Amino acid sequence: MNRKSLIVASSLAGRLSFSGIAVCLAYSQLIYTGPLEEMLPYGILCTLLGAGIVTLIIALFSSIPTAFSRPKNEPLPLIILMVHSMALYFSTGHGAFLTILISISLTTFITGLLFFGFGTFRLGNFARFAPFPVIAGFLASAGLLLLLSSIKQAVPTHHFTLEMVNHLFDLTAWLLWVPSLCFGLGLFVIFERYSHPLFFSGSIIGGLILFYIVLFASGQSVAWAQQNNLLLHITPISWHSFVTTMTFTESIDWYLIFDQLGTMLMIAFVSLLALLFINLSLELIIKKEIDFNKELRVTGLANIFSALTGGLIGYHEELGTSLCEKFNIHTRTIGIISGLSCIATLFFIQDIINYLPRFILIGLVFLAGLSLFYKWTFRLRDRLDVWDSFIICAVVFAVMSFGFVKGAIAGFFISVLFFMMTYSRINNLRFVMDGKELTSSKGREPEAQAILKKNGDKIIYLKLQDYLFFGSTAVSVIQLKSLLAEQRDEPAKYVLYDFERVCGIDSSVQVSFQKISQFAAEEKLCVILTGFSENNYPELAKKMTWLQFHDFFRYIPDADTALDFCEVEVLKENHYAVEAAATQRIKLEDFLGDKTLASSIPKYFDDIHLNKGDMLVYQGHLSQELYYLEAGYLTVFINVGKTRTKKLFTIGPGNIVGELAFYLNSSRSASILAEEASSLKRLTKRDLASMELNDPLLATAFNQAIICLLSTKLVDTTKKVEILSN
Repeated sequence: MNRKSLIVASSLAGRLSFSGIAVCLAYSQLIYTGPLEEMLPYGILCTLLGAGIVTLIIALFSSIPTAFSRPKNEPLPLIILMVHSMALYFSTGHGAFLTILISISLTTFITGLLFFGFGTFRLGNFARFAPFPVIAGFLASAGLLLLLSSIKQAVPTHHFTLEMVNHLFDLTAWLLWVPSLCFGLGLFVIFERYSHPLFFSGSIIGGLILFYIVLFASGQSVAWAQQNNLLLHITPISWHSFVTTMTFTESIDWYLIFDQLGTMLMIAFVSLLALLFINLSLELIIKKEIDFNKELRVTGLANIFSALTGGLIGYHEELGTSLCEKFNIHTRTIGIISGLSCIATLFFIQDIINYLPRFILIGLVFLAGLSLFYKWTFRLRDRLDVWDSFIICAVVFAVMSFGFVKGAIAGFFISVLFFMMTYSRINNLRFVMDGKELTSSKGREPEAQAILKKNGDKIIYLKLQDYLFFGSTAVSVIQLKSLLAEQRDEPAKYVLYDFERVCGIDSSVQVSFQKISQFAAEEKLCVILTGFSENNYPELAKKMTWLQFHDFFRYIPDADTALDFCEVEVLKENHYAVEAAATQRIKLEDFLGDKTLASSIPKYFDDIHLNKGDMLVYQGHLSQELYYLEAGYLTVFINVGKTRTKKLFTIGPGNIVGELAFYLNSSRSASILAEEASSLKRLTKRDLASMELNDPLLATAFNQAIICLLSTKLVDTTKKVEILSN
């Protein structure tokens, strides 16, 4: 480290150490007030010692070399509310101090356990799923409560009443709250514009110097300032009295402590979410991915050890790390110095604490509250939509009106309601096609294809997607009725619901399909559920297969099999003998359509007979011939990996096989085997060349027929792609 870097690092370490000590003093004064004010020296000692422990442990063991921590302001309002509600049960500070100190220690200990547990079980990413607007509103409320707490420090009244407003203009109150407000606002403006490491400490030292200049210039003394509550005034204590006070265990009200366990858990949860959000910010600051689980474990241990001293909850501070990154300082020394400074301050704090102006400490609390409120409201305004902003405002209003617990419940309720409203508008239909646009993989003879082209609109295929719940499926009946109403010809008779892309359903979906079954009974529809099975979607299958016992429902696991079933039914309705078609023979001469030319085409083809299970071509082999299937069925499949195969489609009589690879002189893209005993005609490249030489008209007609076949396939594929893309 060069001289310039050493100077910057030293000033930065001093600034962070000074700010950490000042924050501990400010927070201690905020907590140990009212009936606890006489115990403020003990509270300061505990807070400084806990802060030093947390800062040292995180600085030494964090995965971030520039990690800096201190007691945090996010859980502070809840801690203040808990402490002040408990203090009402005591008449003296001595009776309340140990009970409240143990409550603070237990809160810090529970928070540390929660941090450590989440890190140990690798649940660090789980809390990211908490609704962001609720957390933002919660933290904004914490900032607003800190603002009000700082005002109460300047104007000590129990409630915000007209009396308090009148008291604001008393000379004594005016001398305290006006400088506090100006100091806090000044620091806020400075930190929003600048981030030099000397600004914070320089501002505090400057405020301290200015206070004494104004005090002595006005002819007043330090005693006058203490008498008018402008300076901290704390009775000196000895370490002996501190230890003695800690031994008065008979004054501890354990029932009152355990009565606050709900609030303690709420504080721990707020701290967890705040820490995770800060870690997300630190990732952006250091431009590296952070191991959230390790940071949780380290921070958890730090707070567990801090709890043994009565320290406040502490975790990472963004400003310190960002300053280190800005000035390219990557060392743990700064965090270590800051932690040691807090501990070292314990030995001489009483010599200087009575000379600290209260407006500086109140201004620091005001700054913390204003920064927290601004960060989670106005700074987010460009990143949030109207509904998110509304939720944040609603949570803030609920917390300020009814308290943190009820505010959190209201926030989560509003978020869930908004989620249901938003998600229910998402269309769970991935696409809709009819039997003309989407056919099964069963390659049928030309006559059957013509019938399906004409009557394919009797089949409606609906591909569902995402998670189905009552909000998204309530419109399913309306969608089906709308689809049927759009059909001008004979209405559909077969409706397929494909669940392949559905990740889950709730029980209300069964109610929706019960309504569909009633509608199917009225319209004489056959509804088929497909796309899920016991193997790939066991829970979905368990919830939905009950419908297969309904009169108008069928359950067919495979979508292609379901389409084939519908096509067979449509063919039967049009008096096409499907069973007879399986044994019929479609001559090669029928392929050209020109009887004069077709009579001479068989001489260029060889006869091939395949038994069931015989391979016709292999994937990857070079193509030297194409085939015309006269009778039987062929299965086309591809190899997936070394051991698995996937069926693509079936080819029926009257179709050309292998024409693409034949004309492109490429390798076979798939394998073909006989699904049953089949008869084929084979054309080799040599025979095609002979046809072109000896019967050019026949060769031209044959090539034109191939072109028409490929064009038809291309048009059908283009239509499907267009439908799917829309």
